[in-house]
Amino acid sequence: GPGDYFVGAWESLGGTLEDIATAATCQVPIQVSKTTVSAAGATTTLVDDWTFGALKAAESPGTLLGATPQTTSPTNDHLAKWSMRFTEPSGQSATVTLSETVKPGWTLTQVVCNAVDLTDSIVLSGDQASVALNLTVGQTTQSCVFTNTETPLPADVTWSKVANETEELLGGSEWTLTGPEVPADTLVVDCTSAPCAVGAF
Repeated sequence: GPGDYFVGAWESLGGTLEDIATAATCQVPIQVSKTTVSAAGATTTLVDDWTFGALKAAESPGTLLGATPQTTSPTNDHLAKWSMRFTEPSGQSATVTLSETVKPGWTLTQVVCNAVDLTDSIVLSGDQASVALNLTVGQTTQSCVFTNTETPLPADVTWSKVANETEELLGGSEWTLTGPEVPADTLVVDCTSAPCAVGAF
């Protein structure tokens, strides 16, 4: 009929046809990528060597296609990939739980799937962190980004005050500390004899 055609740029047509094909086969593709934020604040996307799993709820119809667990690597486009295959072209939904194995020194701080922030629904259990996706037949590819933030390593700082000419230790000084997460007016008083008090700052 007069409406049975598409108008648009060729580069965008491929994605449209793919969405039509997956809907016609009653499948909803799922893909997961890893983003990391270092302790220094540097963000890296499509990070490899992170392990993800996927599990369909037993009461949900259909079949979850794809091996689990999967580890991101260049051979799989830096993604973990599954596909939820329903048995009917309409009227079906399923719950799929996505999980990651959290590495020591890192915290899962955000999960976003197709621009929907699921961070508040993260469930932690040991080294596993998971979120549940509610899928409906006919949906397009679900692209999820799991973001992990590196935990800064603690550090000890000691210093001393000496005379300029003799390098003799000078007691009785006071020091004001400033910096990220340091409470205002944090004052450190010189310790001249043990034991010396130890504080967070």
